[in-house]
Amino acid sequence: MQLSARAFRRVRSPSATNFPSAMFLVATVAIGVVLPACGAPADNSMRAGYRYYSDATVRLQSPRVDSTVAIGEAVRVSPYWTADVISAATPTANAPDAITRATEYSEVRHESGVGITWSSRAESALDGAYVLSVEPDYRSHTVGLGGSQEFFDRITTLSGTARLTHDEVGRSDIPVFSESLNTYAADVTLSQIVTATAVLHLAYSLERRAGFQSSPYRYVYVFETPDARPTYALSEELPERRVRNAVELGFAWSLHRNTFLQGGYRFYADDWDLSSHTARAELWQVLAQDRLRLRVRLRGYTQTRSEFYSDRYTDARSYRTGDYRFSAMATLTGGLRLDLRVAELPVGEDLAVTIAYDRTYFDLPDYAFRSSMTSDLLSVAIAMEIP
Repeated sequence: MQLSARAFRRVRSPSATNFPSAMFLVATVAIGVVLPACGAPADNSMRAGYRYYSDATVRLQSPRVDSTVAIGEAVRVSPYWTADVISAATPTANAPDAITRATEYSEVRHESGVGITWSSRAESALDGAYVLSVEPDYRSHTVGLGGSQEFFDRITTLSGTARLTHDEVGRSDIPVFSESLNTYAADVTLSQIVTATAVLHLAYSLERRAGFQSSPYRYVYVFETPDARPTYALSEELPERRVRNAVELGFAWSLHRNTFLQGGYRFYADDWDLSSHTARAELWQVLAQDRLRLRVRLRGYTQTRSEFYSDRYTDARSYRTGDYRFSAMATLTGGLRLDLRVAELPVGEDLAVTIAYDRTYFDLPDYAFRSSMTSDLLSVAIAMEIP
């Protein structure tokens, strides 16, 4: 489950998307929808999906359209478009709450991108991508490059990617407000076939952020006296530098011809003194000659609070935040996923329908305004191979 952190920001009024951004979004959707239908090379596909997420602070609806277009034997182009239709509450004064707080807002975030993969040999591939994300008060550009190489008769695979993201941060109610954030990220993954029924992978990720990382709409109460009333409020202030590291060990294991188990453990740490542990497992059951797949998954997560987080600030510290995502936290997620394939329809081949539902429980021992909450994530997707 990966959701935009910007879903928690306050937006008062929409502003127009500039013309080049709008044209890129339109062009990407046109490529993703029109080209696969033109019937050029084989191995083309189209997908459409919808996700709905909700918790006590935000409601998020995300339609998505993407496709894969084959150009010759070695090149694949994969454009996509998605949007986040966000309904949330003002994250001022520590406690965003779409139920008890009166100032709700809505906005739409558009994201469009295109990836290109070149593989002249079966053992290796190179890929690149560009992603544009546009909101009324936020614009993001990401460029990525990567590749993979297989060794020892394809028993071992080494892959890596590097990404550069430039974010432009604004405030819709203060036109002159302008900040920027640059993110440099890289990851490397080593996959190894251990036996005929088991695969292991080891991954390392490094990310460095430099620039404005606060919410321009969030304020934090300061309590200078013992009573329950705050003395004043200050804008959220986070450090402008952040280095993040993560290591993950994962596995895939065939328990039976039609039963598979996937899982892994991930450790994360950054220089804001926040660290986390994640354990996950997913059981697959294949039915009806691989026309039906049922997945049951479980995920546990725990994190420490950042060095500057406090549930009650008593002075004007250099760094301060009211975002519960920097507090101590534990979550438990359980979910189901159903994949259904229908073969050889008149308009295409292998229509695939995916329905998934996940429910997450949050334990927030350091958050003054809520000790727990739950979230729900529903996903529906349809994909079709174009002959």
